[in-house]
Amino acid sequence: VRNRLRRRLRAIFVEIDRSARVLPAGDYLVRVRPGASDLSFDELRHHLAEAIDELSND
Repeated sequence: VRNRLRRRLRAIFVEIDRSARVLPAGDYLVRVRPGASDLSFDELRHHLAEAIDELSND
């Protein structure tokens, strides 16, 4: 389960990097909370995109 989440998060970061969304420079540590393994890929992408948008707005 943990490796599946890791692969999904890595794929989402690759998608975001290739999109118009700009990531602020830096290293990222993503904390995965219980229940994240129950999310679909699209739901996980949505939540991560929201978090990145919050970082971009600061």
